[in-house]
Amino acid sequence: MAAYTLESAEIHEDLNSTKTLRCRFHDKEECQLFCNDCKDFVCFECLGQLHQKHDICSLQNAVENIKKEIRNVLLGDNFIEQLHILSENFTEQKKELFQDEESLKRGLRSKVIKVRKQLHLSEECLLSEVRCKFKGYQTTLKEQETMVNNLRTKLTTLDVDKLNEHNLDYIMNTLSEMKLCSSTCYKHKKDQQAVFTAGISVLIENLIRATDEKSISKGSTLSNSSFSNTATQTDPAEDSDTEWFDAEDTCTAPDDLVENSSDEYKNDFERIIHLPCSMNLVNKIEPISEKEAWLLSNRRLFKIVDHSFQNSVYAYAVNDFVVLKDGCVLILSVNHSFLQKLHTDGRLLTFANVGKADRTPYCLCVSENDTLVIYLSSSSGCTDFLLFMDTDGMFISEASVSNRSFCTPGLVRLLEPYICVLYHANKSNSVQRIELLKKKR
Repeated sequence: MAAYTLESAEIHEDLNSTKTLRCRFHDKEECQLFCNDCKDFVCFECLGQLHQKHDICSLQNAVENIKKEIRNVLLGDNFIEQLHILSENFTEQKKELFQDEESLKRGLRSKVIKVRKQLHLSEECLLSEVRCKFKGYQTTLKEQETMVNNLRTKLTTLDVDKLNEHNLDYIMNTLSEMKLCSSTCYKHKKDQQAVFTAGISVLIENLIRATDEKSISKGSTLSNSSFSNTATQTDPAEDSDTEWFDAEDTCTAPDDLVENSSDEYKNDFERIIHLPCSMNLVNKIEPISEKEAWLLSNRRLFKIVDHSFQNSVYAYAVNDFVVLKDGCVLILSVNHSFLQKLHTDGRLLTFANVGKADRTPYCLCVSENDTLVIYLSSSSGCTDFLLFMDTDGMFISEASVSNRSFCTPGLVRLLEPYICVLYHANKSNSVQRIELLKKKR
C-alpha cells in the first residue's frame, strides 16, 4: 500500500512539476548534484563548503538513492505525524499573533483616548487664557477710548489764542496726553497680542511634545514642598514649659540645611498644570502621589487629580493644612481654636481643640513619625507657643517661643534638630524673617 502511494505521488510529481530545484541554503543556486553520504541535494556552493571528499554524483545517477531516501523518511521517521504537529503549532502561533494584535490595538486606543482627553483639557485651558487675555485687551481699549474722548473734550474748549490764561501745568499735562494718545493708541494692544500669540505657540508645542510615548507611559511628577517634613518626636515626659530659642544665638545653620539644585531633576517637571485665571495666588501645595496634590489658594482648599485642576472647593477659611498618611487632611483656621479633619469620603469634622482665649493657631506641620506641631501666637505678650500632638489628637507637650518683633507666623517646618519658623510682617504676606529654633538643654 505504501509502495502504491509512493508510486502515485511520483507519477503526479512527474506530470506536474516544472519547478527548478533550488538549494535550501543558497536560494540563488540550483541543485544539480546528490551527496550519497549526507543523503541530500547539493549545489556547487555547498560542494565547496560542506561536502568536500563526500561521495557526490549527478541527480540523474542518483534516482534510486533519492527514491530510497524518501521511502525511509516517509515510513521510518513518522514524517506525516511531524507535519501534523507543525500544523498545530502554526495554528497556535496564529492565535497568539491575533491576541498580540488585539492587545496592541487596545493599548493604542487607550493611549489615543488619554491623548484626546489631555488635548481637550488643554484646549479648554488655552481657550480660557484667550478669553481672559482678550478681556484685558477690551479693558485696555476702553481705557484708551475714554482717554481719547476726555482729550477731545478738553481740546474743543481750549482756545489756542488764550493759552496765556492757563497755568503751565495744565498746558504741559495736555501736551503730554496728546503725545501719549498719538503714540500708544492700538500699539499697546498689538504688542500684547504678539507676545500672547507667541506664548500660546510655545504652549501648543509643549503639548504636542508631551503626547509622545514617553510622556504617555511615564508621566511626570508633582514637585514636593520646599521644606522637608522630617523631625524627631518630642518626648511626652518632657516639661511642658520647655523653651525654644533662636538658633543663631549660639550657632549657625548647618550646611546641609541649604537646598541645592541638581541636574538630575531638570527633566522631571515638564508637565504643565493649568490653573484658573482668577487664581492669582497659591499659598501651598502638598503632593499626594505622582498625579494628585492638595492646593491652598486664597484660603480655599482645592485638589489636583490626574494632573488636572479640580474646581470643587473642599474647605473654606483655611490658613494652613497637612496631609496625613491615611489620606485625611488636617485643616487649620485662624478664625477657630480647633483643627478640622477632612476625611477621604469628603466629611469635614472637628479633630482637636488647640487654641485658648489668648492663643491663636496660625500654622502647623507633621513629621514622618506622625508628630503634629502647631504654632500658637499669643496676644498677651512676646512669647508664643509650640504645641506637640499625635495624629489621633492626643496632647504630647508644649514649648514656649520668643517672638520679640510681634510678627505673624506664616509657616512652621521640622528640620531636625531644628524647627524653622517663617514670620510675615504684620497684616501682609511679605517675609520679614526666618528663624531656626533649637531646644535648650
